[in-house]
Amino acid sequence: MTWKNLPWSPTLWLYYDWASGDDDPTNSENNTFNQLFPLGHAYLGLIDNMGRQNISDLNIKLVTKPTEKLSFITQLHWMDLDTDNDFVYNIAGVPLGALGAGEEIGEELDFVVNYKITKNWNVQAGYFWFWYGSAIENSGLIRDDASQFYFLTQLNY
Repeated sequence: MTWKNLPWSPTLWLYYDWASGDDDPTNSENNTFNQLFPLGHAYLGLIDNMGRQNISDLNIKLVTKPTEKLSFITQLHWMDLDTDNDFVYNIAGVPLGALGAGEEIGEELDFVVNYKITKNWNVQAGYFWFWYGSAIENSGLIRDDASQFYFLTQLNY
């Protein structure tokens, strides 16, 4: 939803992304969604920390444009396991940790700022945080919460 008549023309998105997990690992069926081509940042936050398998992700995204050249993007994700009987998967589709550690994968907060210097040249910077939940913290994995900063420039010719 975009409000073009408001200052900064805010656009608000609310997403729900779900990828199935296997609720019975003891039978011969595998019902875990196969992500085939990992592209986590398109669905599960820009830090690319989790794979799109056995996951339930509710997220909200706000885009604002204070000027024609300047834009801000903020996203917040709440990620849980689809089923406790399956693993948490990393971006490459590899299972992490142990089964039954908890159902909360974690939360991610993303900030991105983009500035168009010219029609063909822009600069962008972003900072992301990921706070691990019980599914990671209680699984035997030794991990600090994740954060990442990036800066890029793009020239289109």
